[in-house]
Amino acid sequence: MADDHTAAAEEYRIAASRTTSVPEQRYLTLRAARTARRQSISRDGGSPSAGAKPCTTAWSGAPM
Repeated sequence: MADDHTAAAEEYRIAASRTTSVPEQRYLTLRAARTARRQSISRDGGSPSAGAKPCTTAWSGAPM
């Protein structure tokens, strides 16, 4: 199953590199990242936050 995720993530990356549409590139790149993350979650057998570092910055809500 990990091979399926790896192959799918790579196909998303290839598609993102071939399209000229910036929104489509962003979408495909995000899909590749999510697919790769699913691979690591299924491989580790853990939760999505396993090994994740806690957020150390606070969002003030103020515009930059």
